[in-house]
Amino acid sequence: MNKTLAIIDIDGLFYQSSKETLEESISNFDEKLNNIFEQTKATHYVAFCSFSPYFRHEIDKEYKQHRKKYKSPLKWIKTLKSYAIEKYGVQWMKNVEADDLCAYWMNKELSIAVDDGKIEPKEVFDETLEYCVEQKIDLFKFEPMEVILCTPDKDLLQSIPGKHFNYTYKLKDEIKELVRQNPSYETKEEDVIKGFWVETTDDESEDFQKMQLLVGDSSDGIKGVEKKGIKYWEKMVKNNENLYTKILSEYFLKYGISQGIYNFQKNFRLLHLLQTDEDFFREIGHLPEMPEIYKINQLNEIENLNDEKLPNFD
Repeated sequence: MNKTLAIIDIDGLFYQSSKETLEESISNFDEKLNNIFEQTKATHYVAFCSFSPYFRHEIDKEYKQHRKKYKSPLKWIKTLKSYAIEKYGVQWMKNVEADDLCAYWMNKELSIAVDDGKIEPKEVFDETLEYCVEQKIDLFKFEPMEVILCTPDKDLLQSIPGKHFNYTYKLKDEIKELVRQNPSYETKEEDVIKGFWVETTDDESEDFQKMQLLVGDSSDGIKGVEKKGIKYWEKMVKNNENLYTKILSEYFLKYGISQGIYNFQKNFRLLHLLQTDEDFFREIGHLPEMPEIYKINQLNEIENLNDEKLPNFD
């Protein structure tokens, strides 16, 4: 049976689960997380959250600073985060966002050993097999895992190629229209779509990252080239221009060569997800530890794969 790993950016689930009371919020969180397991048919999972500040704040102190402080019912977010860490083994890394950790482990070829279920990047198993051959030790078998990214973050979904699961709940189109016409209509469970699949191609991912360099990301307070919005980007794509060269030239035209290069590289670092070893060494100075991966049994109960404590990312 193929093994499927759900890599979960769980930050969004805290916001989507928080309600008026803590009891309702926790119940909501449990239900939504179990729905992710059911919809993806995952056999294993790893979940990441974020604790600010991030390395991007060292690049730009204004990074995400414009976001408003949320009032009730989002008052339970910190409590839900503590609950998720304690109950579900949610993990994090100092100065790094959950987006980066998801991107990094999505980019690794994770495999699982057939005999003991140990999960490691394929390169680790390959090196171990070489050692076994040299030492004339009995060889072991391992197989690739299917990996599914689970997140409501559109930027993350569009930045990484593959078939992903957006765990956001939404009303069916016909129910939306019904509610619009009759605001007093009380929605039922069957009126809700509990998450949906999103597929991103290699070309779409590459174009999205280029587009953000030009346009910026207003949700994170990242400014691209002033007065160059999505319509200008669409015109560039339609003209089949060399996009990176064209984008850099727009920075030069707007800010001059010296300031243009500075703004370009700053925005690139702010927008670029840490997907490779080189990315982490460059921005953080060291690599993430192999995260704790949990097994899900048929009843959606969580089993720790070993007796070790969660990695200390501090």
